[in-house]
Parts: sequence; C-alpha cells; structure tokens
Amino acid sequence: ALLSDALRVWGRAVAARLRAGATQYAILMAREMGKPVVEGEAEIAKCATTCEFYAEHAAAMLQPEAKPSVGGRAYVRFDPLGTVLAVMPWNFPFWQVVRCAAPTLVAGNTLVLKHAENVSGCAEALAEVLAALPAGVFETLYLAREHVGAVIADARVHAVTLTGSP
Repeated sequence: ALLSDALRVWGRAVAARLRAGATQYAILMAREMGKPVVEGEAEIAKCATTCEFYAEHAAAMLQPEAKPSVGGRAYVRFDPLGTVLAVMPWNFPFWQVVRCAAPTLVAGNTLVLKHAENVSGCAEALAEVLAALPAGVFETLYLAREHVGAVIADARVHAVTLTGSP
C-alpha cells in the first residue's frame, strides 16, 4: 500500500509539473528542434496522461502473477533490473523519455538519460520536472554519441533502451 501511494503521488506530481509548464516546454521544443508549439503542447499532454496512468495502475501491474504449476506453486515476480540507460532521439524529446521513464522508474529502477545532442534543453527541463525524485534516481548524461558505448559497457548499467541511433 505504501508503494502504491508513493507511485500515485509521484505520478500525479510529475503530471502536474508537465501541465503547468506545457507552453514553456512546447516553446523549448520549437526552438531546439522546430516542432510547432501546438504539437509540443500535445506531446506534453500525452506525457502527463502517461504519468497519471502509471500513477494509477503501476502498483497493480507489478503484483506477482500466479501461474499454473504441477506439484507446487509458481508465479511471475517483477523485480527491478537496476540502472537503465535510455538513449533517446530528438523528434519527440519529451514523449520518448516519459514513455520510457514512467514504467522504468515505477518498477523500481533508476534511469540515466543520454538524449539527442540537439535537444539538451529538453533533457534539462525533464531533469527539472523529475527533480522531486530522490537523488540519483534520474540522471542526464551530456556526452557525444561516440562515448555511448563506454557507458553501455559500464557494469553499473544493467539494461539499455535505444530509440533511434546513439
């Protein structure tokens, strides 16, 4: 019950921060990558709705699932992986991160973001939106694509999600 309450509070707080800054973030997207402001505002709305969805449903989605078994009990348990590296593209600079971050974080993992170099302001804005999380749960790396391989090889990285090219 404590986990589900914490997830609800976190998801709703992030959604509220996104909605409160929707126009500001849309203008940032327009400036950094040319997205029309109205499309940027729609992207932020989609991100906020996603955070609310996970706030409401993540605890139930992460409950162990009983499975049929012969001669005993069997179940599927959802354990955190650890640190996930997210390498994200420029074309949906908030959505691609949030659609990854929401399920990754509510599942108990930490997330390290390597965003596309041309949307570093969006990466910084996302870090500010997620600043309510405990220190180290979400971090942004500002590095050139040729350095991504070294991060992937780091033993502290347990999984990688890639959208686009590094």
